[in-house]
Amino acid sequence: MIAALLGASFLGLTVPGAPSQAPPPGPDVATRAAEATRKGDLATARRLYEEALRRDPQNGPVALALAQTLLALGEGPAAEALVVRLVESLPERPEPRRMLAIVYLQNGKAPEAAAQARKAVELEPENAEGRFVLGSALRAAGQPAEAVPELERSAAKSSRPVPALHQLALAYAMLRDPKAEGTFERVLALAPDNHAARLDFASYLWQVRNFVRGNQEVERVLKSAPADTVLRRKYAAVLIEQGGFEQAAGELEIVWKSGARDYDLAYHFGLALAESGRSNEGVLRLRDAVAAAPDRLAAHHTLGRVLYRAQRPEEAVAELERAAALQPNSSEIQLDLGLAYEAAARLDKAEAAYREALRLDPKMAKAHYTLGTLLARTGRREEGASHAALYQAAFQAQQQATSLGASRKAELNLGWVALQSGQPERALEQFERHPDDPDALRGAARALIRLGRDAEALRKYERAVALAPEDLALRYELEREYDRVRNK
Repeated sequence: MIAALLGASFLGLTVPGAPSQAPPPGPDVATRAAEATRKGDLATARRLYEEALRRDPQNGPVALALAQTLLALGEGPAAEALVVRLVESLPERPEPRRMLAIVYLQNGKAPEAAAQARKAVELEPENAEGRFVLGSALRAAGQPAEAVPELERSAAKSSRPVPALHQLALAYAMLRDPKAEGTFERVLALAPDNHAARLDFASYLWQVRNFVRGNQEVERVLKSAPADTVLRRKYAAVLIEQGGFEQAAGELEIVWKSGARDYDLAYHFGLALAESGRSNEGVLRLRDAVAAAPDRLAAHHTLGRVLYRAQRPEEAVAELERAAALQPNSSEIQLDLGLAYEAAARLDKAEAAYREALRLDPKMAKAHYTLGTLLARTGRREEGASHAALYQAAFQAQQQATSLGASRKAELNLGWVALQSGQPERALEQFERHPDDPDALRGAARALIRLGRDAEALRKYERAVALAPEDLALRYELEREYDRVRNK
């Protein structure tokens, strides 16, 4: 992307102050540096650009090319120092400011990047690359609504619109603007092999709950890059979040067979195996995770749970004791440890663990139940009955909260699916069941727009913004709808 920003406009840039030196004899050093860059020999390119700059200190294009090379080598601070000096020497030229904005972006300084990019646009308003840099910086700085018009102008004017369209799609996605999908599709129609854009598209599709298509987009990338184990690992993590443990295990098995070995891989592979019914294999991988990082809590806790479910209580106890030592204030670990103790017939230890779980979380329904049944089992029926009563009350409260939460999530998911499949009436019915939920109000507004009921849609958006005033995407949608209705 950086190379695209260093267009022909940089040619002829000179730094005032020192007399120009005659060009060196023999092949031009900067030309040789550019050739080394094309061949991927960045170390040689850097050396040659530095030599060219020593011979001709006021050569702006060489300074900018050196900064670009430093960025490619991961030497952001050195690139920044170089371009800051160039900007100081040429404060009225847009090219160094554009490059400084790019450097600031790579160095994680988005507000500074936006400031420099804005100055570059002021100096050269019609430059499409300048608009692109400004839009990219604004998006990175968390100002997607301001980024959109800059990126739209850049895409409209540029002979190479893909980078601007990609950034525009990301800005739309941040704003939850439905135009994101069409913009991503346009990018991929122009550049079907743009894996970064396809993966960003997949992330957007997951964000809008279109999990099937999002997964399909990732799988298309993996077909063309089957050896990309980094991507397989990321995809497996998403599949685990979706509950697709069997598919996640398949992806991670490919990575494992490639020879990769580390804690995160072993842990997630073990979890996916265990949750897809392959407990013995899961135990082996989780033990690998424990061996790789003995002080990481998750592997001990998960391994303990898997061993308990596999009816290996003594082994489960050992892992859960280690987990409890690492996190002594976890009521969940204490409950699991109590279950393992009880399965291993270590009843005194089980009772102590259950009581500790309740000390840490007095409303923990399952701990009341397990302690109550253990007390009844050991002849203390009166105290057991009191815990059973507490369990009933806590369980009912938990069930009600869980049921309401699950029902809300399911109904909103149904609403979004109906909206995506062209059924706005059905979508509206689902969304209107939750009149005080900002996301449901957003969905209802979009359904009403599809039905041509603009005034009602505006009221839904206004209510959503009132409930979630910090949600910039909602504010953007409301303003966009005001404009649309006003201009009808």
